[in-house]
Amino acid sequence: MLIDKLEATASSRDGPRSKFVADPDKMVKEYSRSAADTHKCNKPELLRPFPVLMQTVDYLLDLFNENKDRRQRVTSSNFLSAFLFVSDRLRAVRQDMIMQNLDSTQTITLMEKMLPFYLETDGVCKMATCSGYNSKLHDFQLEECFGRWYEELNASNDVTPNPLISSAFFFRQLHRKPTLLQDLYTFRGKLSEEVFSLTKSVISSYNSNNYYRFFKLFKDLDPLLQYSLSDSVSYIRQSAMRIIYTAFKTPVSKLPSHLISDWLGFPSDTIFFVDFLQLYNVIPDDQGNVHISAIKLIDILENDQTSRQY
Repeated sequence: MLIDKLEATASSRDGPRSKFVADPDKMVKEYSRSAADTHKCNKPELLRPFPVLMQTVDYLLDLFNENKDRRQRVTSSNFLSAFLFVSDRLRAVRQDMIMQNLDSTQTITLMEKMLPFYLETDGVCKMATCSGYNSKLHDFQLEECFGRWYEELNASNDVTPNPLISSAFFFRQLHRKPTLLQDLYTFRGKLSEEVFSLTKSVISSYNSNNYYRFFKLFKDLDPLLQYSLSDSVSYIRQSAMRIIYTAFKTPVSKLPSHLISDWLGFPSDTIFFVDFLQLYNVIPDDQGNVHISAIKLIDILENDQTSRQY
């Protein structure tokens, strides 16, 4: 087993990886990728019980949370090291959890602890280039966590789900599931009226292409829920540009760029919005106005970062 930089002693971690010396207090069980390794690790003495898994998740999240201002530092080597290490070790936690068939309450507790890590890193890595981020693998791990959370929650009547995780579960699917509102009503008995109402309002605003209302709600959401809506933010902005183009297209029609920027939920610093406009082959004039007829409607690439900024 190779030692990760975050498991090495302080005196060895700045050298080549082959020279790392393990710090026993920092070593964490890694994910077993091959069937042979999984069989080898499937021994009672090697499986961590629930209290140890909880301690492990807490340790890993504390390690990741040492990276302050993560949205600004997503391209840094420190962020990358912590992201890759924590992601792998959380996967190993789920492996141990599955092998010993933990009960519903324990499984839900573990999922709700680790899901914020996956939601946040998914959001920040879609807004800036993160060299260690694999969107397909990350999406798979997010869906795995949410899938187990949802399955165990439906199997238990004794667990009240975390409200943020509950809303994020629905928001993650918003851009790809038109029947989501029906699913929310089916799930309603497990939610407080406040959580149900907020989640319903966001879904309804998105489904009706009410981008103004969507972004007014979005602005006041918890950061975790904003991360969970990263894909939907991109898609509704594209819809909004089509609506604005259709509604205001005349040879002389123009709108203040700060007004459109506000409608679409961009930061007050217009640099992000100007970058977004350039996707449509238009920039504000000297007075800061956007000539609507100059907009060239396009389908933005799925991995575009510009359309996700807020």
